[in-house]
Amino acid sequence: MKKQHLIPTAILGTFLLATSPVMASSLADVNISSAGVDFQLTSNFGGSYTLTVSGPDDYHSQQDFAAGEAPYFSTFDKAGQALAAGSYTWTLTHNPVASDDREIAVKREAQRQSGAFTIQAGGSIANPNLIENLDKAQVYTTDLITQGSACIGFDCETSESFSFDTFRLKESNLRLHFDDTSASANFPSNDWRLIANGSNNGDASYFVIEDATASARPFTVEAGAPNHTAYVDSEGRLGVVQADPAVGIHHTDGNSPALRLEQDGSDGFQSQTWDISGNETNFFFRDVTNSSKIPFKIRPGAADDAIFVAASGDIGFNKEGPSDELHIRRTDDSSTKILIENANAGAETVGVDMTSAAGSYSMRVTNAGDFALRNLTTANNVTFTAAAAMVLPAIDTAPSSCSNGSLYHDSSEALCACFGGTWTRISGTGSCV
Repeated sequence: MKKQHLIPTAILGTFLLATSPVMASSLADVNISSAGVDFQLTSNFGGSYTLTVSGPDDYHSQQDFAAGEAPYFSTFDKAGQALAAGSYTWTLTHNPVASDDREIAVKREAQRQSGAFTIQAGGSIANPNLIENLDKAQVYTTDLITQGSACIGFDCETSESFSFDTFRLKESNLRLHFDDTSASANFPSNDWRLIANGSNNGDASYFVIEDATASARPFTVEAGAPNHTAYVDSEGRLGVVQADPAVGIHHTDGNSPALRLEQDGSDGFQSQTWDISGNETNFFFRDVTNSSKIPFKIRPGAADDAIFVAASGDIGFNKEGPSDELHIRRTDDSSTKILIENANAGAETVGVDMTSAAGSYSMRVTNAGDFALRNLTTANNVTFTAAAAMVLPAIDTAPSSCSNGSLYHDSSEALCACFGGTWTRISGTGSCV
């Protein structure tokens, strides 16, 4: 177990007195009697008073006095025994009546007066001239070393229990300011501040790193944040609610961990929000702005290279390194197909268009159930009807190229075929010229 930092009460008391605010005027005149110290209030400030005294052997006394009651400290205990001989320090604190709900305002208005005296054997106080006011700020021009713990703040006590704390700030308005006084050119001089909680009634509880120069707060942790909300391991990996991050950023959540990308419109662009998330059902992109539609999903268990985009822009489905612009590959004994579906029964056609410098063509399935091959340049169709008939378009002039086995429908109502390089009528009444 780590050894606790313990500090003698008298040393702690002196430290606390040294950090008290400078007094504009004294609260009381200090008078010595044969059995103690009497504090004659110099003005009726209203409110109560607290007198704390620390001395040898971890002695500590705290007494509260009502408004109008003169504070007094006896050098004898309740049994009539003289207190231990040695040096004692005291602090008299005026506790004003709170006039509003801002506790910090009341704290800052509180006045204090401090001093010290020595008790001799038998309970008498040594030369009264040794009583001194320690309420002024103390400046050290050499190193200050405290072999123990230290507490700074209005609410530090001379009997402070530090546990394992080496340094403690204790009051209702906690700030630690790093004031860089660098003035030479090119030297950094930005000021920073650590802030614990808001100062006003109703403010949130949080810990903040503030850029004091720019009045910006780049880092905030709210009270109640879960364990390991932000955890950086020895490899530089960041865990979000995760103490053992396995990759650069590792986010853990009990339900659909997500990353939100929000364009808020602050630079003049239209607002848009996307979520990237995953759970036991799928990995998905969510368009939050547009009714949280999910345009992209991947189910758990999807095969390797289910979608592969090569550097050339070619796309492979179940194929790493596609051999063509679109390469679909299967390795089982099931059929390999492409399905194009329009689920709207009123759709006119469903099809595929193909375009090159030489021409443009399409394949269509009509809402009548026909399948058509269409020349998009001439608008001529070759149609296979739902009744298993083939319909050729009627054209006025025989094609210039005659390949054996070719067919065309002449506008003269002749069905023509190519045999031996010549168009020959095989049906109908017209001619094939």
